[in-house]
Amino acid sequence: MTTEPERKGDAWLTPREHARLTHEYRRRSRRELGREDAIQDWFGEEAELEMAMHHAPTRAIGNVLDAVFADLDLADKAILRELLHRWDELLGSDIARVTTPQSLRDKTLFIEVSDPVWRFRLQNVQRDILKRLQAVAPAAIRSIRLVPGGRAATRP
Repeated sequence: MTTEPERKGDAWLTPREHARLTHEYRRRSRRELGREDAIQDWFGEEAELEMAMHHAPTRAIGNVLDAVFADLDLADKAILRELLHRWDELLGSDIARVTTPQSLRDKTLFIEVSDPVWRFRLQNVQRDILKRLQAVAPAAIRSIRLVPGGRAATRP
């Protein structure tokens, strides 16, 4: 019995190409075989259904990459780049010399301040700084947080 090749776009796939693209040619590892044997012993007649539930469905690489890129927050990185590029003109050279935008999480911009005295002074004008930064990215920045130098790069 011959199998009909699948149609993919404008080209037909041979059974071998189909297996290569869907990874159906892959053999189970010893660990997977051992797990299946244990499930077969435990569940008996219902083991086929149980084993099917334990196998992860095949996912297209495009879907996996989409999920990875969504987690990277590329939009936030682009906003940070834009802020860093315009940092001097937004805040002035004095403030820009002692501050650096570090990260943007949950619409909060973390600004690293290298000097504790400057951090204290900037807390008094924090709202003014926020208004200036929101002129560049109004929807992306809801609040700012001034953090001591060397602390912003670490994640909670």
